[in-house]
Amino acid sequence: MGFTTLGVVLMAVYVALTLLAPLVLSRPRLLVRHPQLGLRLWMASFTLAALSITFALGLFIALALRHHVVHVDGHDTVGPLIDQLLGWLAIAAIGILAFRMGVAVQDARTAVATMTGEFAPLLARATHITVGNRELWVVDSSVALMGARSGRVIATSAVIALLDETQLAAVVEHEHTHVAQHHARVLAIANIGEAIAPSMTAGQGFASAARITTELIADDVAAQRFGAGETARALELAYPLAPGVSERVARLRSRAS
Repeated sequence: MGFTTLGVVLMAVYVALTLLAPLVLSRPRLLVRHPQLGLRLWMASFTLAALSITFALGLFIALALRHHVVHVDGHDTVGPLIDQLLGWLAIAAIGILAFRMGVAVQDARTAVATMTGEFAPLLARATHITVGNRELWVVDSSVALMGARSGRVIATSAVIALLDETQLAAVVEHEHTHVAQHHARVLAIANIGEAIAPSMTAGQGFASAARITTELIADDVAAQRFGAGETARALELAYPLAPGVSERVARLRSRAS
């Protein structure tokens, strides 16, 4: 297999993954019943697609450059023209991808810095307690807030007042799972992938699947420890306005019944 053919094959792999992944991996049956598997398959597809297009574009550029460095025997006039055309197209593609990635990464850093700045005052006056065997940072506030920031699980006193002991432990376990399984990093990667190729169904599908599956995974971990019914009620009380929480609660209650 020639290097040009190899580059074309790698591009074909990339195209196949971007076309097939949304069709196969966005099925609700997979994401709802097996969220951990669904997320891993999305991550594997994203990684393989990224590697395929990176190596393909790099190979096309290398093939174009070699005609300017050494004389390649056995080539007709068409071969070098094809190599150089593919090389120029690859350089243009890399430039576009690099620009979009740079913008997406900068936006992600700005969002993290903004969020960190907003939560820093809360953490500064938070009280550390232990719920079960998990750490929780409690902020005295009348505003209901529960989440994980900067690797810590944070809750306001307003949220804690709504929950009994088991329900509080369930939502703390939910948030701790996000921290332990690095879900913020997964979501950042998915969002960057979507920003790089905003018009592609694969990028949108990966970002959407990441948002759904990370929540379902955390729900399942909490339900395994504290029961599906208790976890469902805890989610209702702690996150009443969260997107998709009613569907997640119904999923847990169907399991408990």
